[in-house]
Amino acid sequence: MLKNYLPVFFLIFLAGCVSTQQTVETTPEIPSLPEGNVTSPPALEEQTSPQETQNQVTIQMIARQFEFEPNIIRVKKGDLVRIEITSEDVVHGFALPAFGINVPVRPEQTTVVEFVADKTGNFEFYCSIYCGAGHAQMRGTLIVE
Repeated sequence: MLKNYLPVFFLIFLAGCVSTQQTVETTPEIPSLPEGNVTSPPALEEQTSPQETQNQVTIQMIARQFEFEPNIIRVKKGDLVRIEITSEDVVHGFALPAFGINVPVRPEQTTVVEFVADKTGNFEFYCSIYCGAGHAQMRGTLIVE
């Protein structure tokens, strides 16, 4: 009878002999700061080269049934785009899916949307909250050159 269980015992024996490896995370030592005159890193202006500086573009936009004004916006790749949207009549939405934007725009209030135009192309924006019979035509285009 023991002969029948010999292969099973052998496998259990081997499994117990195989070493398991554990990963131990260690925290690197942080060097201590010198006492006395400790200087801080240079200011942000000194660290940023002119090529990395973003140009900020501000657009004043009006939302009304059933249009955005302007409905075509042109910016350059890398621009920090700030769109200040005001609804003149009802609640609208402003959706620009390519940049992950979808916000409500309430009447008589200004909604501010900011993003970096980090890709080139033509990107559609549209009203994302039903605002009446012409809602489907409430669209525009962001052109990033």
